[in-house]
Order: sequence, then C-alpha cells, then structure tokens
Amino acid sequence: MIPHEMLAELSQRMGHELDKRILPFWSEKAVDEDHGGFIGRITNDGHRVPEAPRSAVLNTRILWTFSSSYRAKETPRLLELAHRAYEYIVAHFLDKKHGGIYWMVNFDGSVADPKKHTYATAFAIYAISEYYRATGLQKAMDEAVALYQLLDQYGYDPATGAYYEAFERSWTKTDDVRLSDSDQPERFSMNTQLHLLEAFTNLLRIYPDATLRKRLLGLMYLFTDKIYNHDNHHFHSFFDDEWNPVPLPYSYGHGIETVWLMADAARLLGDDALNARIGEITRDVAANVITEGYDPVQGGIYNSGYNGTVKDSDKHWWAQAEAIVGFLEAYSITGDPAYISKAFQTWEFIQNRLINKDVGEWYFRVDSGGKPCTGEDILGPWKCPYHSARACLLVPERAQQIMSSGRVTAEVTK
Repeated sequence: MIPHEMLAELSQRMGHELDKRILPFWSEKAVDEDHGGFIGRITNDGHRVPEAPRSAVLNTRILWTFSSSYRAKETPRLLELAHRAYEYIVAHFLDKKHGGIYWMVNFDGSVADPKKHTYATAFAIYAISEYYRATGLQKAMDEAVALYQLLDQYGYDPATGAYYEAFERSWTKTDDVRLSDSDQPERFSMNTQLHLLEAFTNLLRIYPDATLRKRLLGLMYLFTDKIYNHDNHHFHSFFDDEWNPVPLPYSYGHGIETVWLMADAARLLGDDALNARIGEITRDVAANVITEGYDPVQGGIYNSGYNGTVKDSDKHWWAQAEAIVGFLEAYSITGDPAYISKAFQTWEFIQNRLINKDVGEWYFRVDSGGKPCTGEDILGPWKCPYHSARACLLVPERAQQIMSSGRVTAEVTK
C-alpha cells in the first residue's frame, strides 16, 4: 500500500470511528438527565454509577470535545452538548468567591475537592477557549482570560517561566501537588507544563495578548532547554524545587504528544528559529519512540521506559491516539514515509485491540499481550473523550494537507 492510499484509508477509518462510536457514546451514554451535566463513572462493562464524583479533567475535556466537533461538523446536537458541558462547569466547577476551577465535585454538584490544580485550570482554559471558537460567546472568552490571569497572578514563576502545580482554594500554595496517588511528590511536572502550553496556544488564537504570547514562548523554551533531554531524546517527567530532573521513568506517550503540541504552538507564534529547533526535537523524539518504545509485532507504543529500556509495557488508549498525530507531524518534518506506515499500524492496533465494541468506547489500556485491563473504567475522572476524538478530528485534516502537498510518493509497506 502506498502512503497516499494509507493516508486516505486512515482518514476514512478515523472519521468513521468519531461519527459512529466516540461521539454517539458520549452523546448518549455519558449524559446525566437526573442530576445534570455528565455522569462521573461508567465501568468497563457499561454499568453507570450515577453517584460517582465528577472531575474537572473529565468535564473540561468533554467540553473541548463537543466544541471542537461542532466546529468541524456544525451538527446542532453537538452544540447542545457543548452548551450543556459549559453551563455545568460554570455552575459547579467555577469558584465564585476565589476564582479558579475546583478539582472535583459530587454528583449533585456540591464541591468534593476544592483544590486548585494548575493542570485542571489548563484544561478549563483550553476547553473554554475552544467553546468560544465554536460559539463566539464573549462571556466564554472573558472566563478563559480570567482563569489565565488568575493563574498568572498566583502561579507564575518568573525565574523559570514555569507555573506552580497546585493551590488551596484561596490560592495559597500547597505541599501536596500530586494529581493522583500514583504521581511523584515532586515540585514540578512535565505533564502540567505541557498542558499549560497546549492551553495557552488555544487561548492565544482568540486572545492575541502580548503577555500571553511571552508566557507561551517561555514555556516553549522551558521545554527545549530544561525538560527535553538532548542526550537521550526523551522528556524528563518530574523536577525538584531547583528544576533539577528527578531520575524517574519517562512516558513515550507524553513524548510523542509533546512534539506535535510544540510544533503547533511554534507555527502559531511564527518564530522561524523556534520552528527549526522544534523540528529537530520532533525528528529525534519520534525516531526514538519507534526504536525504543514501539511494539514491532502487535503495534502500539508502550507506557514508559528508562535508560533505553521499557519499564511498563502496557498500552494506554490516549498514548496511541497521540502517537498517530505525532507520527504525521514527524512525517511533515522529515518526509520519511515510514512515519505514515507507523501511524497506520497504530490505528490498526487500536481497531484490533483497544476498542470495546460491546460498550462502544476504547479500553483504558491493554497489557503487553493485547489483553484488556478490565478493571479500568470506560468513563471516569481520567478516562475522557478528548485524546481519541481529537486524533479523529485532526488526522483527516492533516492527512489532506499532506496529500495536497504532493510530497507523498515513496512506497512503504504496512
């Protein structure tokens, strides 16, 4: 199969997945008609848990998904669901007294955890900016800007260009900055800074502010100069108070996600020197992910590694979605058709191993043999639609750009 055909088929399959499985699941099974908004948990076998708490991460990612999908498709039902998600966030997650986003609310909308995680604030900015792009609602832009300004006021570290990880409800710093019990108790994480970069990129599209642009540039250079390891072509995951990297495993999924998000930001900023620098990092990271972190037999990228060795061979749903987008970004920079082949192979792995056809969504993860980890929820605080939906929205668009460029000529095999 030649790359042009591979891209066309990849676009068709992923567009079909979005229209026939992902959006129907979240439109029909995630809505909570009894308590408003969207349910907080659905188990792997499709059992709804109405009393489950609801995370800011889940709700903001739902808002982004329906807003972005409406922008692409202009289907009235998608706009209705974007409105529903936005109104629920404003009513229950926005702190009316101190500003900012609560980490968790109960199923009845009352506050369950008032902590202000920068990670959640980033996703609120990202999602509400996308909602503004879908609706033009000035109130939404004002809220996204207000969240950014609050975070900049309390969380920005001018010495490094980074942002502190977490705060108490009144914006005092907290010692426990972990996003979950599985996180490391370190002062700074790559993950939080990455999703701020992502959020500021989307906000800059609707709010071309000079200070915001400066902050985004600062985050970009934080990644190129501090977070990226130029020796092993991975991104450090955690850092101490002085921004020294902590020797811990790196994430293959975050690596391939980071390079395409940075490339997207660099294009928006229009900085030629930065674009060239990001291009070099993208080339090296993508090649390293394939060499070290990709399953050459079944396909799919592993979860984590360290010192050139895979440490966790499970394959998480979100990492596969990000890998497809990242591999197409690597192709656009290198022109190497092997990246198109890897993107296609990753999609085939998703179709063959990751989709829960009985319930209508993707498994959270599968083990190294491709067996689903059925103890993980199909919808939950961290199991959200935005990674898979975003890939299914972006890949057809980017594939069309590649095919229209006339560059795709070399023949590759699957």
